[in-house]
Amino acid sequence: MEIFTDSTDKAITSSELIAFAEDSGLKDVHLIEASLFVDVPADAKSILIGFMPYTWNKKASLGRMPLSGYYPVSNKGHDIIRSIGRFLISAGVYSEPNRTVPEKLIASHCGGTFGLNSLYYHPEYGSAVFIATLFTGVEPEKGFRPKKAELNPLCSNCGKCRKSCPVQALDDKDIKEVCLRAHMFKKPLSAEYARHIYQLMGCEVCQTVCPLNSSVPFDSDYSFDIMTLFKDRSELAQMIGRNYARKTIVLQQVIAYAANTGFKGCIDEVEALKYDPMLKPVCDYYLSLV
Repeated sequence: MEIFTDSTDKAITSSELIAFAEDSGLKDVHLIEASLFVDVPADAKSILIGFMPYTWNKKASLGRMPLSGYYPVSNKGHDIIRSIGRFLISAGVYSEPNRTVPEKLIASHCGGTFGLNSLYYHPEYGSAVFIATLFTGVEPEKGFRPKKAELNPLCSNCGKCRKSCPVQALDDKDIKEVCLRAHMFKKPLSAEYARHIYQLMGCEVCQTVCPLNSSVPFDSDYSFDIMTLFKDRSELAQMIGRNYARKTIVLQQVIAYAANTGFKGCIDEVEALKYDPMLKPVCDYYLSLV
């Protein structure tokens, strides 16, 4: 963890840090007073927050699996935050990764709204954003007046997200536990959830049907050859990070997607993996369909 607390060098102003963060690739950057939040390190004067929008996937051709645009963007966003941290450290200014304050909570002070699906909606980018945050020793942004986000009034009479959710997660009090996205990273993946997988790394159905996201286009072209993913996931790991590209996590999603799209080209690979206890449920699901 990169932390530096001796701020003996020339101080960096909030405007200088915001400009550096925006030049690095973040959008709508702010420095919010750290004392507005609990569980903040003693040396933190502010929390830097910036946004990185992404778009929904195009439909992939048979034999290719689309990847949620969130994960490549978030991986790049984490690199940018590390770069900003190094910039501050090199100037003798404290910085520390944020591991204690929820990003949505910080974002809620930047305006925007919340949806019925519990997601934060940026005023310009909707919910299709990665939220980047960092504790800093820089004084908070002058003139910035936090505006707390609330539930969007449209949500009370819409219900599209609730109706479209493939696993009815929005009818449950603990959305995160029931949501398809969460189960995609659990091992083993049950057939109950496997049958709903339509892309790699995440479900965005409740977001794509949301009227608040009507300006987000379907033009993302992240996709991978299914057969390649059985043998080599290095390109995927480079794009989304090694933690997300772990073998079993990826293969159980790939096998489920192949079953749901009727792709028969990987039947030998699935047959060879069906004795793996972590992959057996999804292999059985695939073999029952193709």
